[in-house]
Amino acid sequence: MGKEVDLSEDIRNFKSIILTEAHYDVISYASSKLKEVPPEYKLLTGKIINSHCNNNPVDESIAKSVIIKYIDENSSKLDVKATLNAHDYKLACKAHIEGADITINGKLERTGGQWTLTDIKSVGVKS
Repeated sequence: MGKEVDLSEDIRNFKSIILTEAHYDVISYASSKLKEVPPEYKLLTGKIINSHCNNNPVDESIAKSVIIKYIDENSSKLDVKATLNAHDYKLACKAHIEGADITINGKLERTGGQWTLTDIKSVGVKS
């Protein structure tokens, strides 16, 4: 059974309000600003949980991406997408198959609800 909690006076006396489109615009703007995280260079270590390539992975002109499960300094688990060149993609796939940790150094940023790693400087597999 649920636990009952007494409401404070201000909450008990709260009257309903009607939000207009102007309110929605302000709330939407505030929400997007609160979600912003300044991009910063990071060395991520974690497991590859997904890899994606639409065509031949050795073709340098084809986009290849992986998702790395990264645990940040606040113990939050982030799924981070990184687009890799053919050589680094092979390393990432090897790490994925072997269940090994991978390290990727790049610029971590959040666009919308997705975390991405751009401007990748290095990729390595931890043994």
